[in-house]
Amino acid sequence: KGKAEFIEGKLRAFLKARREVEAHDEVNIMQEQVDAIVASRTEFSNKDTNPATDFKAGKRADHDSLPEDIQALYVENLDITHRMRELHLRLRLLSDSTKQVPASERKPLLDEFINLDKKLHANWDTYDHYVTKAESAANTETKESEEEQTKETEISQSPTDQLAEQPEDATPSKPKSKSKSKK
Repeated sequence: KGKAEFIEGKLRAFLKARREVEAHDEVNIMQEQVDAIVASRTEFSNKDTNPATDFKAGKRADHDSLPEDIQALYVENLDITHRMRELHLRLRLLSDSTKQVPASERKPLLDEFINLDKKLHANWDTYDHYVTKAESAANTETKESEEEQTKETEISQSPTDQLAEQPEDATPSKPKSKSKSKK
């Protein structure tokens, strides 16, 4: 019985160490994802060149006329952004090179950060691409008027006008006359 317990204890210790290594590798991959997200989403650009300066904190010009659920996405994104900043700060503190933090503590934070990033960008996509009824009606009217103008232009041109618009290179060439040879 003593040898079995000894072997079982060694196997459990080995299994625990193995799981920690796997978790550590997974956490390293997730940390790389978070670093990539932070690098790609963070812009330190000049405010003069940023077209978003026309809007107050990313709001659309027609924000007040949007439905409540679309306006709520904007407010939700503010909360998500604050939470992501908190998580990023905690992750930076945990990643400090002076202390060794187990992967099991970092993994939930990394996972939450990645999920929040996905939700944030899905919300912005919905908010940015929402088309109001007035915009869709205006787009439909614009397309119809463009089609009508194109048809009117085609009809108003007579065949002689169309010939006059052809380039000089396109004029038909004179048929070659057969030279009569005397024999």
